[in-house]
Amino acid sequence: MKNIFNYLLFFLISFTIIFIFPKADSCNYKEQAALNKEAKNVTFNYEIVDKLDELNSKENPSQYNIRDYYYIQMNLTNITDNLYVEITNNQNDEKLTYYSSDLVDGVVSFKANNDKVVTYTLNIYAQTDTCSRKLMTRTVKSPKFNTFYHRGMCIDVPEYKYCQEVITSEMDDNKIGKSITNYYNKQMANQKQETQKEKNNIKKYLIIGSIVLGSIIVIGGIILIIVKIMRKRRGI
Repeated sequence: MKNIFNYLLFFLISFTIIFIFPKADSCNYKEQAALNKEAKNVTFNYEIVDKLDELNSKENPSQYNIRDYYYIQMNLTNITDNLYVEITNNQNDEKLTYYSSDLVDGVVSFKANNDKVVTYTLNIYAQTDTCSRKLMTRTVKSPKFNTFYHRGMCIDVPEYKYCQEVITSEMDDNKIGKSITNYYNKQMANQKQETQKEKNNIKKYLIIGSIVLGSIIVIGGIILIIVKIMRKRRGI
């Protein structure tokens, strides 16, 4: 009876261990390589969504928030049945988990924070019968809308990196504003120098032209005098 009890206890302990501790990965090199290839095909990026035409078509657009119609959207694609994805960010403790079943028309989308630059960490995991390990980690930055875009000095220097519609700089607006001012002043100084240089070149060319023209006139006059003297001597 004691032996039966010991066997039963051993069986229960073994059964409990099997269910408590997950099965170790047993994926081979070939499967690992195939899963890595699938993971590399997963894309995660942002786009600027413009649905302002929908807002303008409403009877009273002022009642609606423009951010509901013009915003930054994160898009996740190419999640296969063998993978799942966990997304965290540097702004809060939120963790988003997505599977292939979450795809709608091949994509999973969500709105990003329009006011801050957000760094997303993308962890891609395998989920096959023999492999459940983390395959890959990526970080992706979503930009923020630029408060200086198409305003003030940025109208005159639209090519500057801090005058673009969206930026990924995490500097505060005061520092960005100072940077725009410094760049603007430098560009204006360079432009002034170029203008002055062009004026100096024009002045130099006018002086050289005047000298050449004067020389031609003088030489022409001398030649004319010589011709008259020679004609006079020949009695012509």
